[in-house]
Amino acid sequence: MGTYRRLAIMIHGMPESTTQSTIELRGPAAAIAYTTDGQLTPAGLGFLKKNGIPETAVERRTESGKDYLYGKQLKPARPIQDVIQELVPVVIKGIVLPIAMRWGNNNGPFIRPIHWIVSMLGSKEIPVTLFEIQSGNKSRGHRILTQSQEPAAIASGCWVTLPWADRYERLLENEGKVIVDPDRRRALIEAELAGTTDHIDSDLVEEVVYLTEFPTPLRDRISDRYLGLPDEPIIECIRKNQKYFTTVKNGKLQPEYILIGESVTDQNQAQILSGNRAVLNARLEDVRFFWDEDRKQPLDARVDQLKTIVYQKGLGSIYDKVQRIYRIATQLAELQGTSPAVLADIQRAAALCKADLVSHMVLELPNLQGIMGGIYARLDGENENVSQAIRSQYLLRIPTGHFPSMALAVADRLDTVVSCFANNLIPSGSQDPWGVRRAANGVVNALVDLAKTGNATLSDLGQLIDLTYDTLAKGKINQDRCISFMVDRLNYVMQNDLGIAYDITNAVLAAPDLNIAERIHYATGLSALRQENPEGLKQLCETAVRVHRLSKQAPDDDTADQLPADDRAALATVLSRLDVSDFSVDQALSWAPEISNYFDTTLIMDPNPAIRAARLSFLKRLADRYMRIADFEQIAG
Repeated sequence: MGTYRRLAIMIHGMPESTTQSTIELRGPAAAIAYTTDGQLTPAGLGFLKKNGIPETAVERRTESGKDYLYGKQLKPARPIQDVIQELVPVVIKGIVLPIAMRWGNNNGPFIRPIHWIVSMLGSKEIPVTLFEIQSGNKSRGHRILTQSQEPAAIASGCWVTLPWADRYERLLENEGKVIVDPDRRRALIEAELAGTTDHIDSDLVEEVVYLTEFPTPLRDRISDRYLGLPDEPIIECIRKNQKYFTTVKNGKLQPEYILIGESVTDQNQAQILSGNRAVLNARLEDVRFFWDEDRKQPLDARVDQLKTIVYQKGLGSIYDKVQRIYRIATQLAELQGTSPAVLADIQRAAALCKADLVSHMVLELPNLQGIMGGIYARLDGENENVSQAIRSQYLLRIPTGHFPSMALAVADRLDTVVSCFANNLIPSGSQDPWGVRRAANGVVNALVDLAKTGNATLSDLGQLIDLTYDTLAKGKINQDRCISFMVDRLNYVMQNDLGIAYDITNAVLAAPDLNIAERIHYATGLSALRQENPEGLKQLCETAVRVHRLSKQAPDDDTADQLPADDRAALATVLSRLDVSDFSVDQALSWAPEISNYFDTTLIMDPNPAIRAARLSFLKRLADRYMRIADFEQIAG
């Protein structure tokens, strides 16, 4: 548990002592530990003395063909308070902190200076010294809501004495006005917000939970002077700068907002509201100023200013990125076969998509990028397709139901992924400053969503990466790694979002074709086959694996057309299916009996070299077609 001012760990059911145990320790090799007449050498005796092992508790034991001295060390039971006393400083000092401080006599490092420590087991104090602070059974209450009896400790809160460890929460709340459990503070805040707004901002709730020790909700109204501004900058300003909760009903901002006070009393409530209102009005006055300044020029007048913002070293400015997005989005629209009017809208949205980055509003409130661009575009007279595409470009889930929005967002993310790979800014471990993983996930999720609706025109992942590389002047650096990275993202989505087993996902993604719609089609087909006809799937896999392994011996020159007449008759059906463009899992399954029968009745490795080569060439064709579905050797069972 904890607040911004305290950390607490409550452990229930602690035993009174540790249990007695015996530990076996391996000592030196017997050749070193014993003399030739079986007596312990100084090395053996040293091992026993070091570990407190009596000579009666040793034995010789063979391990990996070699004799060793083994001893049994008795670990007696210890009072649990002794263990706690040793462990607490080790655990606290072992906490990894990204930012740490030192204070006093160079005490620390820790996230904040430590002023008091409570360490108790039941009603007993367990003495712990940490950073020159001696523990006790007293904790400080709320700085403002409780009054200290010590003039030298004003604003530190009164001391709360704990007679028992399990009364910590109750006494801190009742006497110290501190709710230690963050879950309780969260519940209190969420209960106050329930029913007041369309959507509770869970991220802001989490932040406010740790900004308070005794949360008290207060309500006030936004001045009418600012309600004529768009809702989005008002909401973001109040959220970012003031940490207040706005109320939105049916998508429309309401005048009332809720602030979670930290030190509210009946005496100071009016003063707190008045002070917060004055600060909020000053913030909103800034928003009004930014709005008025931004409206003095249209969005397209800002595009040239993007030339002054560097995107990446070696990849030009944000303006250059916009030009690439324009070309990628245009090609996506052409692949989709959109009408000239929709193509023009996509190109216009792409040309304006980053212009709001140099607006006053976005410079002050960066979370509004794209949103303000969409608002300004609409007010400039751009049509709804253009403004909606600009507004939607940063959404975590790309909206595939509106093609101009989807084309722009996918183009932007494709450029981010490919440009970073081409510029050797490849994510590693947890390091991903350019958000490449997030961008890749956005592209893959969008293409999967399209595939699920039956739209397969933009499914070729390899093609999309290739055309994106073509917009760069750096050549196709790390293209294979980029494709592999995107396939890994697709693998994750297929397993976790579509629920496809790992082995089937790995098998279908091992195929050379990266058409996402086809990969999902084959994966779902094989999954259904496993569910409905596991024996059929097993037979399919065995046949495909057998064909694949034999086909490795096929000659470079394909001579399958020179098969003997009997072979051609036996395989006429299979060969005809070989040319069907809408090849399916069901078709492949129907091959299994025929191919098995062919193996049973035909000697593939015929003594006649020409016949052997023709039969192996046929199997090579067959293996290639199987591989179009999946690498069946990767399917388990």
